[in-house]
Amino acid sequence: MWCLGNEMDGVWQIGHKSAYEYGCLAAEAGKTMKLVDPSIELIACGSSLSNMETYPMWDMEVLEQTYDVIDYLALHQYYGGQEKGTKAFLAQTLDMEEYIKTVRSAAQVVKKKKRSGKDIKFSMDEWGVWAVPSDSVNVEVSKEPWKIAPAISEQIYTLEDALLFAGMQMVMLRNADVIKIACQSLLTNVSACIMTEKNGGLWLQTIYYPFYYFANYANGIVLRSNALGPAYECDGFKHVPYLDEVVVWNDAENEIAVFIVNKSEEHSMKVEVILQNFELKRVKCFVSMTAKDKKMTNQYDHKAVIPRSRESAVIESGSCIAEIEPLSFNMIRIDV
Repeated sequence: MWCLGNEMDGVWQIGHKSAYEYGCLAAEAGKTMKLVDPSIELIACGSSLSNMETYPMWDMEVLEQTYDVIDYLALHQYYGGQEKGTKAFLAQTLDMEEYIKTVRSAAQVVKKKKRSGKDIKFSMDEWGVWAVPSDSVNVEVSKEPWKIAPAISEQIYTLEDALLFAGMQMVMLRNADVIKIACQSLLTNVSACIMTEKNGGLWLQTIYYPFYYFANYANGIVLRSNALGPAYECDGFKHVPYLDEVVVWNDAENEIAVFIVNKSEEHSMKVEVILQNFELKRVKCFVSMTAKDKKMTNQYDHKAVIPRSRESAVIESGSCIAEIEPLSFNMIRIDV
């Protein structure tokens, strides 16, 4: 599997080109590579962020030039904006949803235009929450150019960050029919789930835990789901549901996993999960992650923000009833 460049829509990149120039080069390079090894898969560069000035025309043009050669289109997305307030910060999952929806539509248009029977898939090969200004890296390096393993531009994640991080994973799961690759960047330190300590040791960021639960329990088939409940309005978004959710059916384990984020700072939410054509037998586990302060991190107290087991999810009259705490990430696993 080969990426044909990286973020080539970005003026910050060496070798930056227009969409047409890049698309032509990627198509010719891809054809040559597949002549050498037809078994390889190729990923072309889509838009680096949803707020790029060239989005979505970049994606349309690149697909026009490369559609017959590539297998995936790469999408990147990072969100900051904590200073805008919790409501606007967490609402950015709707921007990601629209971003993916738009690029999916672009690929469908090009497919029909080319009368092709081929479906392009997507690789979300960089994504996450990252509020550190990109130009700060150069400043930090220039101050201590010969320091060994400096802590450069490290993002220490809060509970609030973890809730947006979880919401981004939900968006990808809801689009799992086309998003076949999603890479957490990075593995350790800077913008990672795991932070290392000098002389050994490590600790887990708040974002580690949603990643852990999705990786281990969001296995199977993502079900179509529709959440009915209160919503809010904030800058840039007219209708933001307080509850974000995704439901996954693991047929092999006879299990339903329900993932929920409550974006409300003030209110708990009583949730009723109604599943058609499933018999809900028992709640296997209910874990929830919240904190006294939305800005709490695990930097000093490594157990300050961690998931905890709860007993307040029950099966009643064929539905699962649960109380969801304010500003929390939750997972309920149900035997079916």
